[in-house]
Amino acid sequence: MRKRIFKILFTLFIIQFGINDKLAFAQQDPDLHFSHFMFNNLVINPSYAGKSNDISLATFYRNQWVGFKGAPTTQSFSAHSPIPGKNFGGGLHIINDAIGLEKHLTGMLSGAYHIHTRKSVLSLGLSGGFKQFTIDKAQLILQDTVSDRIYAQLAGTTVFNSSFGMHYRTKEWYAAFSITNLNQAKLKYNANTVSKLSRHYYVKAGYNYQINKLYAFRPTVLVKYQPSSPIQIYFNGMIDYKGAYWAGLGYRTGDAASFMVGAHIEKIKQLKFKEHITIGYAFDWTMNGLPSYSAGSHEIMLLYDYHLNVNSKVHNPKYKRLE
Repeated sequence: MRKRIFKILFTLFIIQFGINDKLAFAQQDPDLHFSHFMFNNLVINPSYAGKSNDISLATFYRNQWVGFKGAPTTQSFSAHSPIPGKNFGGGLHIINDAIGLEKHLTGMLSGAYHIHTRKSVLSLGLSGGFKQFTIDKAQLILQDTVSDRIYAQLAGTTVFNSSFGMHYRTKEWYAAFSITNLNQAKLKYNANTVSKLSRHYYVKAGYNYQINKLYAFRPTVLVKYQPSSPIQIYFNGMIDYKGAYWAGLGYRTGDAASFMVGAHIEKIKQLKFKEHITIGYAFDWTMNGLPSYSAGSHEIMLLYDYHLNVNSKVHNPKYKRLE
C-alpha cells in the first residue's frame, strides 16, 4: 500500500513539474487549492490589497487527502491594508505547501490602485516576490531505478515570481481577473533538468442576492486556466443568515465536492464581541477515485479585520462582506 501511495505522489510530482532532460512547463500552481477561495483572494490577485477600510489578516490551513502518507498540506497567511488618505493599498502573503518529499515556500508583496466612482470600485494590482522549491531526499526509499536516478540528481531552486490582477465591484456583485507566474520563471533543478512556471489565468465572479431581511444567497464561480491542462471551474453557493452565519456547498470540476460553515463573530449579538473575527471550516469529498484511500480533506480559516478611521470616500467598507 505504501509503495502504491508513493507512486501516486511521485506521478503528481512528474505532472506538476514536467521533469525531463529538457525545458518543460510546470503545470500546477500550489497557490490555490482552497475551498474558501472567496475569502483568500490576495494569493491569486494582488488588486485586493487595501480594498476596504481595514487592516485585514487571514490565515488558512488545509490538510488534503487525509489517510495518505505525504499527502498535500498547505498553510497560508496574508495581510493587507489601505494607505490612509490615498487610493493605494499594500499587502503580503506567505504560502507553505508540502506534498510527499516536496516543499514549496512562496512570499509575495502586493500593491494596488483603487479607482472609485459613485457606485463601484475598479482595482488594479501587481505583486512580486519569490518561490522556493525544495526536495527532502533523505526520506526517499525507492526500488524503481528510473525514479531513483531522477530524484538523486535534483536540487532545490528559488526564483523571482510576479502576478497581475484587476477587480471590479459594486454593492451587489463583483468580477475579477488575474494572472499568476507572470514572468514564467525557470526552475533549474540541476544542469540538465530545467522547468518553467507556466502562467495561470483566473476569472472570478460573485453575486449577493438578498432574499429577505434574514437570508442572503451568495453564489461564486472561479475559472482557472493553464494552457497545458484542462480548464478547472470552482462553483460555490452560500446561504447567509443575519450577516452572521453561513453554510455552503461547492464543487471543483474533476476533483471534489465541498461543504463549509462559518460565522462572523462580531455579528453574533449574544456574544457581544466587538473584534471583527471570521472563522470557517470546509470538508472536501474527493470524487476522482481517491475516496477508497482517503478520508477527505479538511480546511480551517481565521480572518481578523482591524477597522481604520480613514476617509470612507477613498476606501468604502460597504463592499467588504461580499468577499
